[in-house]
Amino acid sequence: MAPKVPSRRKTLSVVNENSRVPLGGGTPDRSKKTSRSTKSRGRMSMAPRMAGGENNPRGSDFSPSRRDRRKSIIPPPTTAKTDPRPLTDKAYMNASIRTVLQFLNSNGYEYPVSHKVLTRPSGKDFSQVVTFLLRKVDHTFMDGTLKFEDEVSMAFKFLGYPFPISKTALVAAGAPHTWPTLLGALTWLVELLQCEEADVPEARGEGDEAAAFSSLDELAIKSDKQFFLYLADAYSAFLVGDDKKQEILELELIDFFEGDNQVILGEVERLTDVNAGIVETVEDLMKRSEDLPSMEKKREALAVDLEKFHSLVAQMENHKATCNQNVEERTAEFKRHDEELEQVTLRVDILKEKLKTQTFSVDDVKKMQNQKERIMDSIERVSNSKQAYNKAKWEREMEFSNLLEQLEALVMKYNSEGKELALIPESAKNAQGKRFMIEIDKANAHEVDQSKFLGGVDVQNVAKKSISELKTKYVEQTAEAKREFLELQDTLESSKKLSKELLDGIDIFTGKQAKHEEGLNREIEGQESILKIRLKEVESVETVVSAMRDPVSLEEAITKNQRKCAELEVLRLQYQQDSILRKRAVHDEIENAIRLCHDHTEYQQKKVLELDSFIQDSKNNLDHVVDPNFRGSSNE
Repeated sequence: MAPKVPSRRKTLSVVNENSRVPLGGGTPDRSKKTSRSTKSRGRMSMAPRMAGGENNPRGSDFSPSRRDRRKSIIPPPTTAKTDPRPLTDKAYMNASIRTVLQFLNSNGYEYPVSHKVLTRPSGKDFSQVVTFLLRKVDHTFMDGTLKFEDEVSMAFKFLGYPFPISKTALVAAGAPHTWPTLLGALTWLVELLQCEEADVPEARGEGDEAAAFSSLDELAIKSDKQFFLYLADAYSAFLVGDDKKQEILELELIDFFEGDNQVILGEVERLTDVNAGIVETVEDLMKRSEDLPSMEKKREALAVDLEKFHSLVAQMENHKATCNQNVEERTAEFKRHDEELEQVTLRVDILKEKLKTQTFSVDDVKKMQNQKERIMDSIERVSNSKQAYNKAKWEREMEFSNLLEQLEALVMKYNSEGKELALIPESAKNAQGKRFMIEIDKANAHEVDQSKFLGGVDVQNVAKKSISELKTKYVEQTAEAKREFLELQDTLESSKKLSKELLDGIDIFTGKQAKHEEGLNREIEGQESILKIRLKEVESVETVVSAMRDPVSLEEAITKNQRKCAELEVLRLQYQQDSILRKRAVHDEIENAIRLCHDHTEYQQKKVLELDSFIQDSKNNLDHVVDPNFRGSSNE
């Protein structure tokens, strides 16, 4: 594709005739310049500045290594970033809608579309618009090989749209939170298509130098186009080394630009005269500025009247639409009455023919008059019935309109609650591939099948049944959670009771241990006192033995006392061993009790943590569906 024509005129640079060098590298022959070129008034060059500056005039996209590359309107892919456009601004959205609507209407869009439809489109409307636009780029779009969401996302990605498009947003295209983003994408696509349509290269025409232009933008486009045509031809001549053709092309380009300069100078003179007239008008108006306050008040009054007039026009438009509808209904009714009148007229003519050949009596005339009066009464009754029917019909239409508004509000509430219950969209957790999102189609309001009116959703047989099943499921889960919660509460209470009993047992064992230790200490003290007495007796015996002079009696006394001492020592050791065993048994029993209490406390804490975690999980799972009876019992 050829490089795009810039929409604005580039910065101009002075064409210096004395320093201009042809692209072929040769020295231009100034003797071949026309008299027109010698009268140049410093026409600015229309050539855009190339990369590399003055030292590298060919360091641009027109270098030999890139001459065969074809530029495309599709920009290279970019990383995802935040969209800086004010997509949610109402003024921006209205401007975008007008842009898309104008493009659709001017390019033969085959479906009915309006500003109201694009304000909040249905999924079908969005699919039709996107398919129409993308088929301008790819005629094989939506050939059935991929889903609509995948096709659209892939197409925008290949076209280089710089912002991500969510597939979830494509499913709920008309939703308030997704439509601004999709509208921005459609606006970008329309602008891309408009650029592609505008970027149609035109062949070099004869007499382009003298072609008229209506604005400076048109002049810029025309000059840029002429420069690029010159650049292509000059570069071709440069490649083949044709210096003569290069000089001719330069002279033609200078003549073309000088012709535009003459037109611009004439336009400048004309604008100077116009400005002089405007200055005189301004001075005249400044002289009459004394009337400005009164004129401003009058303007404010007229602005208020204009607003009232616009409001009245809107009311009249609505009234006109209603009247047009009534006129159409009355016209159809009049046609029906005309047909009936023709039949009646035909019958009257037949009766007149019969009357011409029939003789009447006075009684016959009276009968006919009576019959006429009855017919007139019937006509009056029918007319009254007709008026009553029209009135009832209008009331029914108003009632239907009110009911339809109420139904739309209920549908919006239903769709929002369906999203909370994970029923919308079809890929939601509880949707199970079924469609639950209702979209009212007013065109099918009179259909017997309600699913067509509700966007393909069978409320009675599918939606209501599925919601009832979901409700039953949540009620069962709530009852099960309630039962488990009560069981855990009972377990917690029994654990607390058992813990209390164990703590009481520990206290009892502690008291027993203290008593046993106290008794043991008393018994040890008694044994020690007995031992002291025995030792004193031994000392007294030894004293007696030492006092005895008889060796035989002394030996017998010593033997007797030694035997008694041995018996006392055995008795002491026996008491001491028994005391140690009893102390060890009491100590082991207390340690076992303490270990059991510690294990039970750890078990109880573990169960309490599990119970708290289960209660928190149950609350999180039952945030959307809660049994009122269970809520009441929890509050108690």
